[in-house]
Amino acid sequence: MNSRLKHFLIIAFAFLGSVSVVLILPQTLRFNRIRSRSMSPTLIPGDCVLSIRQLVSQDVLHRGQVVIFLAPLHPKSPFIQRIIALPGDRVELIDGHLAVNGTLLKSPAGLNASQPTPLKPLPPGCCQISYPLTVPNSQVFVLGDNYANCLDSRYFGPIPTDLITHAHTWIVSPYGRFGKLD
Repeated sequence: MNSRLKHFLIIAFAFLGSVSVVLILPQTLRFNRIRSRSMSPTLIPGDCVLSIRQLVSQDVLHRGQVVIFLAPLHPKSPFIQRIIALPGDRVELIDGHLAVNGTLLKSPAGLNASQPTPLKPLPPGCCQISYPLTVPNSQVFVLGDNYANCLDSRYFGPIPTDLITHAHTWIVSPYGRFGKLD
């Protein structure tokens, strides 16, 4: 192969690689700065998380998984919360606390998940969820880890899995908190 053709191919591949990185990488990787305490103590304001966009199928979702989704109430604002119930799971109140399939939930802070104290007024689109609730097919029930300070499925109900945009999330900043979430 002559040197001009070799040089041209190197430049062409470098250019195509750069274009791919510029066009595809932002669609695949997402950096989010945490702004609220809804996932405290797992995520705190100022943390930066990196997540990978993927085609999310019900088969790869599991209880406890942290996901990023477009909330039904705010479709332009990504929410980051934890899946606590999968399709077919029964979410109910036992003595005022949430339970999944009969087991009381405990937040990472050790507090029992409780029925939310209704916000006054409820944000548009929120509804009073009736319990017991069986999570429908192709939907999941999500909660923030800070149960007392989170707008989650207790307010807007289970979310369709096709609203989940990112899974497999890592804390990347500050460095002392670096690590995979789950």
